[in-house]
Amino acid sequence: MSSYDQHYYDGAWQASSGTETIAVISSATEAEVARVPVEDRAQWLEKLAAAMKTGVPQLAEAIAYEVGTSLADATKKAKFIREARLEEELGNSLVSKEPIGVVGCITPWTW
Repeated sequence: MSSYDQHYYDGAWQASSGTETIAVISSATEAEVARVPVEDRAQWLEKLAAAMKTGVPQLAEAIAYEVGTSLADATKKAKFIREARLEEELGNSLVSKEPIGVVGCITPWTW
């Protein structure tokens, strides 16, 4: 098993800021394959989320090139990332939208 306690960013390997680690689980074998610092992972995920929210034009362009759709359609999809509400209150209920697993479907190439 590997233990990753450094991260490559700003052009160099940097030491982790925290000492607590979380398991990285292989989706193929469900075995633990590594451990990474919790605090570092959380900070980088927050930075990634912020970049995705502010980078809608760049995301839209990447989506359009990747799947061959129009820039307008790709912009709608990229904005969804920014505007998605995974929880909302309806009356006195809290509705949570959670992934349920893999879905197989056949779609036309150009949507």
